[in-house]
Amino acid sequence: MSVRVLVVEDDDDLARLLTIRLRNADFAVERAADGEAGVRLTREFDPEFILMDWMMPIKSGIEAVEEIRADPSIRQPYIAVLSARSAPDDIIRARQAGADEYIAKPVSAHDVIDRVSSIIEKRQQLVSQLFGELLVA
Repeated sequence: MSVRVLVVEDDDDLARLLTIRLRNADFAVERAADGEAGVRLTREFDPEFILMDWMMPIKSGIEAVEEIRADPSIRQPYIAVLSARSAPDDIIRARQAGADEYIAKPVSAHDVIDRVSSIIEKRQQLVSQLFGELLVA
């Protein structure tokens, strides 16, 4: 079963490019164009990883991250905020909202896919180690 990734990005060209590249890397991908739709799709699609733009219509990415983190019914995904805002205060704000990672734009789609793949691989290794240790104990 492939890893589920949600791309929440209002720039249609970037969202389409990321979606295509992620699918080509064997991820199951859904897209949302604003934070409100991103929260709804998080509940429906149950992604393991979210790429969340910050500045979007209806609900910002930061507001969406806060809502996702506050909802106990959501299995908590890894969230990477993808934003042109790159001041240290912005990065701190994203982390306070609950983001696990901060990726500053501009960034190539190739680099984003590499980072997503690397993070997912490390998380899967950690889970395997944890469950392996629990089964041995």
